[in-house]
Amino acid sequence: MPTQPNGRQRITAMLSESRLPASFWGECISSMVHVWNMLPTASLSGTTPFQAFYKRKPDVSHLRVWGCTSYVHAIRLATKAGNSTTQSQSEP
Repeated sequence: MPTQPNGRQRITAMLSESRLPASFWGECISSMVHVWNMLPTASLSGTTPFQAFYKRKPDVSHLRVWGCTSYVHAIRLATKAGNSTTQSQSEP
């Protein structure tokens, strides 16, 4: 029976597959734990840690492939003085 990879192995694989530098280690850990908390576990009788805490199923519609290309959409806002400012807005 193959063994499950530990957290360090998972993070190393995520960084390698996405071709991101090691400086993204912290973001990778945060993303891994976020997803991990939305997966069923035997210790909670097949429910997720998220579901056990919040008493509802997690919404996973916001999840994207780790390391995928993302874009920032900048919108212009008019100010009272007539000047325009730029505000960035993240898009999935």
